[in-house]
Amino acid sequence: MNEYFLGVPIPVASAIIAGIFSGILGAYLNYQFSVKKLIYEIRANVNKEKNTKTLDAFQQFWKLLAYTTDTENPNALMVWEQDKHTKQNTYWIRRIQANAYIDSLAEIFYGGGYGLYLNEEARAPFFEYRSILYGVLLSTKDSSEDKILVKKPEMANKLKDLHQKMVVVLREKAGLKDVELPDA
Repeated sequence: MNEYFLGVPIPVASAIIAGIFSGILGAYLNYQFSVKKLIYEIRANVNKEKNTKTLDAFQQFWKLLAYTTDTENPNALMVWEQDKHTKQNTYWIRRIQANAYIDSLAEIFYGGGYGLYLNEEARAPFFEYRSILYGVLLSTKDSSEDKILVKKPEMANKLKDLHQKMVVVLREKAGLKDVELPDA
């Protein structure tokens, strides 16, 4: 006694239905896996691109440290001399380099779009430094002197402290906090 389902023997019909169901289930699971894999790859690529851009931003901002360092170089905007007798330092701000720092900061932050990748902690010392410089430049805008005497040692110390903060925060945010750099 053979029973039939739609003209096909039941064991054969059962095998066909199981095969169709397995095929549909397999295709569905494959689709779900493929979608999850694609989403993972997209997120990984976005994170990789973001990390690359963030490191690029840190490198761009690192370049600004050539202006803010008190180690003498052609870009350093603050120069100093030490009196041989009193051992007191006298500081000057070089007008051209101060303007170059302000212009470079704006270009990197806005023009290059690197400001998108710095959080407030990393941005703040650069703009605080800029604000101090801008105030000095405004207060001496009628002067034609290339170097502006820093009358308050506290201001020179504040600028040096901001420079150190910039170094620390950039290295920390870039994940390079423990990397040893040679002394300047």
